[in-house]
Amino acid sequence: MTDLALTMTRLNDFMEAAKRESRSQSEILKHFLRMIIFDADLSESGSICEYKKSDNKLVLFNDDNFLFEEGYLQGKKEDWTSEFALHEGLAGRAFDTRETKYSNDVTKEKWYLDKGEPIKSMVCAPIKLPSRRSKDNKPFGVASFHNKAAVRQEDTRTFSPDTIAAINVAVNILSFALDLAGSLPSTNVFIVHGRDTEALESLQRILRKRGVKTITVGEEVGTGQVILEQFEDLLNECGAGFVLWTPDDEGRLRAEASPYNPRARQNVVFEAGFLAALFRERKRISFLKTGPVELELPTDVGGVKWEDFNPETPTVKRIEAILTQWGIDWSPPAPAR
Repeated sequence: MTDLALTMTRLNDFMEAAKRESRSQSEILKHFLRMIIFDADLSESGSICEYKKSDNKLVLFNDDNFLFEEGYLQGKKEDWTSEFALHEGLAGRAFDTRETKYSNDVTKEKWYLDKGEPIKSMVCAPIKLPSRRSKDNKPFGVASFHNKAAVRQEDTRTFSPDTIAAINVAVNILSFALDLAGSLPSTNVFIVHGRDTEALESLQRILRKRGVKTITVGEEVGTGQVILEQFEDLLNECGAGFVLWTPDDEGRLRAEASPYNPRARQNVVFEAGFLAALFRERKRISFLKTGPVELELPTDVGGVKWEDFNPETPTVKRIEAILTQWGIDWSPPAPAR
């Protein structure tokens, strides 16, 4: 089989894999690395870096540590550089200019930093999602294709114009596949919570045992980013959300003489409204009410579902039913031994 035939076969395999129903962006990136970067004979190796707005950096894509688990990278995760400044190296230039960049010998470039990686030639192509048409919207990330330095100069592999053209085609296909996946509901679930850590941990256990990734503001690393921007970025990674409405505060109308009522914390009320505004589909939000707490919701949050939730004896079947209604993929937990 010729190199061109092999490349076309791998591209076709990737497109077929990407078209299958419910492929997440993470799965598509893994398929691209396996089929195109590591197995299509376009280069000897390579990587994909995603742009993380919260950190304002390019971060090596390695979900579930699969690069090491599947043998694409050797050694320990700590031995490899996983974060890069936006201006750093050829990938940074490709990201900044939104154009494919090529270097026949990276060791002769002014920006080259010797990090012990035996790379000689490199092609870096920005991953530009079709839906991001504004000049202010940055690329999704950068796909890098590497050829190693050889012992003898005549054995060093370089990138021909045809190979670079094939790389651009492959990355464009990747961009469309990621864009399509990004338009589908994410399988991540956001949790808005107050100070009831027991309720939060109970819900997280239920979801995680069923293979559902949970995201909360409190678990994210602080980056100095404005909290609303960080909150919005996190919600963009999620397909639905639970709001734990727990009796953390007390309050009443000023004119009332009645005792104070148990209420949710103000940040929970605010984040619940933010959730409703961003998700638009109110059916993708579920309130879980614990204890004797008043369900005093802003009018903009009307129409959402709410359930009673006991952290000690949660109604697991109702949580599973909500996930199913949302279209969130989940798996029954493994039986206890």
